[in-house]
Amino acid sequence: MTTCPSYKVVLVGDSRTGKTSLLKQCVEHQFSTEVLPTAGLDFQWKKVFSGHEWVKLKLWDTAGEDRFRSLMPAYLQDAAAAIVVYDVTCWRSWCAARDWVNLVHHELGKETLLAMVGNKADLEGREVPQDAAREESLTLGALFLETSAKTGDNVDVLFQELATQLPNRPRSARQAAKPELQEEEARPSRKRCCLFPQL
Repeated sequence: MTTCPSYKVVLVGDSRTGKTSLLKQCVEHQFSTEVLPTAGLDFQWKKVFSGHEWVKLKLWDTAGEDRFRSLMPAYLQDAAAAIVVYDVTCWRSWCAARDWVNLVHHELGKETLLAMVGNKADLEGREVPQDAAREESLTLGALFLETSAKTGDNVDVLFQELATQLPNRPRSARQAAKPELQEEEARPSRKRCCLFPQL
């Protein structure tokens, strides 16, 4: 039986940036305004064609609240990639993105595939300039996209890009890709100081 490699991808970011909605749009192509804050952890599977093979992404949705921060090292363990999500209409969430990047680098190393994702791009009242976010992401060596979990804009593009890059990515000992022998059922959902310059 032919198997395809699977990769653990963890979504991190402040609460209310839309991580759960991004995941729902990615997996189910649906959006709901009635989404409860993630209580600790949830995950879903997404199978994506990378261009020459099928890749399975195990997408971990983590809580952004401070009371769950101590659990993040365990959630990030063995992750092959991390998606740092911020809200383009919330400057504070963009400021906090650096802390999330630092956490990912500390736990997984700077060689880890990283994506900086500005969500809620469909909304008015933008507070985070796109050019500044793109430049900062380039400095960090991260992918950069702005998405809308509501309209689906760039959501599939994001996960397609991850699936394309992951098989060719150098891997550390902490980031092992494992052939997936059996489909796992997704768990049911249970529902500072700014380091970036102000422009």
